[in-house]
Amino acid sequence: MEIEPVYVAAPSAQARCWVSRRAFLTGVLGSLGLGSAMGAHLGSRSRVPPSSTTTETDAATVPFVEDCVAWADAPLEELASHAPLFLIVFGATEDPRLVPGLERLAAAVVARHPTVADQRATLAAALAAEIATRPAAHDALLTFLPALRAIR
Repeated sequence: MEIEPVYVAAPSAQARCWVSRRAFLTGVLGSLGLGSAMGAHLGSRSRVPPSSTTTETDAATVPFVEDCVAWADAPLEELASHAPLFLIVFGATEDPRLVPGLERLAAAVVARHPTVADQRATLAAALAAEIATRPAAHDALLTFLPALRAIR
């Protein structure tokens, strides 16, 4: 009986990972901590002070209010070109100086004015939503509500 030599292949060396689990976890936790601290710092600087019941405080905290007041009295073409921003600012401030602009926009949409023809359905839906959410503050606008809701 002859014994033949047996060669056992050694397992190949595993590729070494360039970062260990501990280093990865430390990096993730450090990033999370620094990110949340930075977010808390920046968030505290950009917070709006608590709003009071006066419109002047609200108007001072929202940008573009004075521009929107100017657009409320401007020609209809200019008001219609800035209508989305106008509606956003009105929704944020409920400034009574903007109500005449809303009335002019609603009247133009209902009357099918050519200036608002390309955005008529969008403006009608936005105006109807704006008027419906604040019915007590703007009684003059309630007359436009059924006609605005009928526009598709």
